[in-house]
Amino acid sequence: MDGDRIVMRNSFIVREFSVADGFHTVSFRSVVSGIEYSSPVSVEFSMDVDGARYDGRSFGFSGYEVTDFMDCKMLEVILDGNEEIEDIVVRLRYWIYDDSPAVRKQIELTNKTGRILKLENLDVESLYLVPEEMYMTNIYANYGTNITRIPYVGDCYDPAVLVYNEIHKEGILLGNEAPGVLKRTSCYEKDCIVNIGMGRSGEDYPFRTYLEDGKSFVSPCAFIIFSSRDKWQDCFELELGDFVREHLGISLFERNSYPLFFYCTWIPFMTNISDSLVMSLADHLSQTGADVLIIDDGWYDCLGDYNNHPEKFPGGMQAVCRYIRSKGLIPGMWFSLSTISRDSEVFRDHPEWAVTAEDGIPANLHNSDSTKVTMSLCSGWYDYILGKLRHYIRTCRLGYVKLDFAMAASAYRTDAADSGDYSAKNGYIDRESSFWSLYQAAIYLFDALKSEFPDLIVDCTFELWGKYHLVDYALLQHADVDWLTNYEFPAPEGPVSIRQINHDRSRVVPVQTMMVGNQLIDSDLYQFTFLSLASGVQLMCGDPRNLDRGQKKWLMDISGWLERMDEKYSYTEYAYRSDIFGRPTVSGWDGCYRFNPDKQGGVLFFYRSGSLTDTEVYPLILLEKEARYRLSAPDGSVFGVFSGADLLTSGIEIHIEEKFGAVLLEIEKVD
Repeated sequence: MDGDRIVMRNSFIVREFSVADGFHTVSFRSVVSGIEYSSPVSVEFSMDVDGARYDGRSFGFSGYEVTDFMDCKMLEVILDGNEEIEDIVVRLRYWIYDDSPAVRKQIELTNKTGRILKLENLDVESLYLVPEEMYMTNIYANYGTNITRIPYVGDCYDPAVLVYNEIHKEGILLGNEAPGVLKRTSCYEKDCIVNIGMGRSGEDYPFRTYLEDGKSFVSPCAFIIFSSRDKWQDCFELELGDFVREHLGISLFERNSYPLFFYCTWIPFMTNISDSLVMSLADHLSQTGADVLIIDDGWYDCLGDYNNHPEKFPGGMQAVCRYIRSKGLIPGMWFSLSTISRDSEVFRDHPEWAVTAEDGIPANLHNSDSTKVTMSLCSGWYDYILGKLRHYIRTCRLGYVKLDFAMAASAYRTDAADSGDYSAKNGYIDRESSFWSLYQAAIYLFDALKSEFPDLIVDCTFELWGKYHLVDYALLQHADVDWLTNYEFPAPEGPVSIRQINHDRSRVVPVQTMMVGNQLIDSDLYQFTFLSLASGVQLMCGDPRNLDRGQKKWLMDISGWLERMDEKYSYTEYAYRSDIFGRPTVSGWDGCYRFNPDKQGGVLFFYRSGSLTDTEVYPLILLEKEARYRLSAPDGSVFGVFSGADLLTSGIEIHIEEKFGAVLLEIEKVD
């Protein structure tokens, strides 16, 4: 503390707060570039309490504390309300990191008023923030796939937005950790202000909660990262990528290890599965190197009751899963978390647990199927479904669960009025407040499962999280992976489509957390298919019984090689494309560098997809100029030994004879 200012600093950034007139940021500058991004007009945060607007200048500074962690410090600032909002205590928490130009922030509000407070229109960050100047400042939005002009208001597809000045090469990354459809990030909607928070009143998916006396509300986090890069892509892939991987608490990366090769029964079998079929699939998959066998929809008697089907699985799911494990595979199972059959016993017994439409009738939030209904996670349904999940995870020794279908908003309904709950449940009293409570309940459920079963992979699908192709940081902090979408086009179009969606999301979200179906393990182009998926997640469908011995051996060999590469380099935590590789098409080349800069090694992926040329030259990035690198094929043959300087400048020549083919190379720094 320096007079009436608190100063946070590391070797990358300095952020100064004034405590003289409320509490607000007066300076936010880059040590690297020397640029001042902010000004004293910032209000720090803002929210509506019982319909009145308040911000950092509405509260008085009460004190602060600093806590040291292994790789960061946390500043906690305590604020008291003025006469209009007495007995409301605000705690602002800021994290600053030893190795990152990032500041992360959270708000906690405690109600001591003796009455219930209505909170709305929350912006965790509300700052004057400009990268040098407004002229030629663009916004890179929608996971970094869309360049647009200011002003810009981001939605659920903006876990991180880049504000980038094309002249000065200065970028500001605005990160929003709010869950699902609640995210709202605005850039210069008014003047030079950026806001990171949640949906506003009157918008499709508003934030609202009612805070009881004596209770506290804790907001999602927001973060701001400065980046001075000549290429806007590198702002995402370097500063943001490092921060997400190292500091954001991505659940999958906090494990010692995780499976790489998944198989799912959905295509071609759909719900036509049985114990004998699944066991036969396990027999054949055990010869391919697969890690996880997912029993998808169709194993139960009635959607929601979740008893094993008496004819398809007469011996119970425990026996089938025991057999799967005996073959060296991890069993997984599919559940719809909230949307169930109206014919289910649980709905007949507890219709009051269902969400309702505006007319008061139990609603199906997932789609227009009148035979389904969505149950509220803020009712007795929460304990019921958590109990069912615990039962199967424990008795079947599941290593993976796929949690599907809508719980608050739909990936398929376009009218926002067909979302949320119009009736009152535990934790909310109206539709506007149902969104926050339903998402929080899902997060609590994920956390409960992970606490009790720490080795479990929790897959929260985009359909559950609320919108098509939706994935974000809140999901990945509490679940592990997101079944992001399905592409059932036959190869080569299907594998190219999967590489496209991986390209479209992986600048902001780690590619290893995104599962995409439904490509076939027995495709005529099975090698191209598998190698395409290997640059993301190896998730296969199809019928492994159709594979011959040679095909199984090839899958076993390549999947084993990838596992060894991950043990050696942890390559699955990294993915770089920069401006080197464009979006995949069915008439060109593309690729991805899954390279660990700390270990100076990893796996390089190159694809020829219908291109008329059979050879391309690509530079490599993030190498040490003075070092030497050996490039080797999966069969152990040496592709070549090169200097870092040559790879950075001249690159390497990749030749692929097949019109639809792939080359994977290990890159390793050598003495």
